[in-house]
Amino acid sequence: MAPLESAPAGRDWPAWAFELAPLRVTARYRAEERVELPPYAGGTLRGALGHALRHTACACRPTCTRCRSPHTCTYSYLFESPPPPDTRKLRLYPHIPHPLVIEPPEEGLTEIAAGECLRFGLVLVGRARGVLPFLVVALDRAARHGLGHGRGRLAFESLESESGELLFDRSSGQVTAPTAAPLPSLPVSSERARVELWFRTPTRVVSQGRFIPEPEPWALFRALLRRISSLYYFHCAAKSLPVDFRGLAQRAAELERSRCETSWKRWNRWSSRQNRMVSMDGFVGKVAFEGAFGELLPFLHLGEWVHVGKATAFGHGRYEVTAMSAST
Repeated sequence: MAPLESAPAGRDWPAWAFELAPLRVTARYRAEERVELPPYAGGTLRGALGHALRHTACACRPTCTRCRSPHTCTYSYLFESPPPPDTRKLRLYPHIPHPLVIEPPEEGLTEIAAGECLRFGLVLVGRARGVLPFLVVALDRAARHGLGHGRGRLAFESLESESGELLFDRSSGQVTAPTAAPLPSLPVSSERARVELWFRTPTRVVSQGRFIPEPEPWALFRALLRRISSLYYFHCAAKSLPVDFRGLAQRAAELERSRCETSWKRWNRWSSRQNRMVSMDGFVGKVAFEGAFGELLPFLHLGEWVHVGKATAFGHGRYEVTAMSAST
């Protein structure tokens, strides 16, 4: 198999992708005392950040269902995400896809000693990039309030973009707006290709009300199309993506799975809202698809930032394109 040719940065991306282009940042904490985390910290980090942002951004702090201005509140926008009152899509649903994704540290990091660092990622989509100053304040408040069992306190030291820009540094206290970084090179593939994916966190893809136990190309791309089109509509342009969804779904159905080394990962989290344990199972591992990807490639690469499937706000559905090569 010959490696695919790479295009210059930004070339061959559709115009709408530049409106959606997600911002991935890394928060760096230093533990001031021992911090205990669950094996998968997505729920813990999201809960701590949401609690801190609510105290930072909400003026009267009623329940969000009784709030008179849920569509202008930063906390509600990021964590509750109610549908706009004039929306034509998902208007009967209580929530739209959240424009914030938490990317916790690798599973298994359960203890951080005093003086050690904790790093985790956040992804902001569309207009959510503009709330970065609010997030900096919330990240600092969450650190001082403490994380995990025993509420171990930390110091918020820095926030850095994926391109290496220092957006916040504790020593100066300054928040810097990120520059508009170009999208990375998009491999050019006019013929068949073999794409290898690594699902790093439990991935929960649903079809006809049932979870897909293994990654199937048709199901994965349908989930990507739904998620990315909704993010674009609600958080970028208030209009539908200018793409042929039926044609893309048909192209995805023609792809073949040539390798599958995945397993079903069981994980439960405590939901304070529901006052019970909630199952968050999903598949993890590696898979390879082959076929003519064509216009599916932008969706595949954008999914590396925005994740795919259910519970993406907790960091689920994170995957990486680990290899791509021409296929005969």
